[in-house]
Amino acid sequence: MRKLRVGFAVILVMMFIMVCFAGCAPADKGAEEKGNEAGDGGGEIEETGKEQEEGKETGEEDPDQGDGASEPAVESAWEIKISGPGGEKVFAIETIKEMPLTKISAQKKDETFEYAGLLLSAVLKEAGISEAAKVNLEAEDGYSSEISGEVAFSDNTILAYMVDGGDLDSKSAPLILITTDDTPKAWVGQLVTIEVE
Repeated sequence: MRKLRVGFAVILVMMFIMVCFAGCAPADKGAEEKGNEAGDGGGEIEETGKEQEEGKETGEEDPDQGDGASEPAVESAWEIKISGPGGEKVFAIETIKEMPLTKISAQKKDETFEYAGLLLSAVLKEAGISEAAKVNLEAEDGYSSEISGEVAFSDNTILAYMVDGGDLDSKSAPLILITTDDTPKAWVGQLVTIEVE
């Protein structure tokens, strides 16, 4: 009698296993056939599923399914640091180019050029600086000059990123301080630091 019960239990377990495998096999086969009918699209769907599983395992997020979180910051092509009594602020060249455009004509070596950029005073105000006794300017290569606070806040002093409608030359790009209220010796190309006192 006990052998009969054990035999019956074994048969039930085997039937259960066969039903499970039989139920799974047609679903997989049907999905595979649909994938083959769809051509390359079926393969893409299968790969996407695998990629999603791999992303879960590695902790990576799917960029197409963002939850509103901010994207990683993109590194700027050029940055300028402005420091003053209230602290320090860094501006990316991309941000500077979004500010209102100002043009001035300036003479250097008996030639007149039209420079375009933004008022230095506008950037200083964005940095929380509304007055200055003097302003020190420094280029990437270490060249520096000093202008008075009056010149810095003048409408004739700009941070230029264009000359005569085109890009600046390689010695000045991407940003040069231009002023008509001081000599060209005060001009600083490849500007990286503005220190306000």
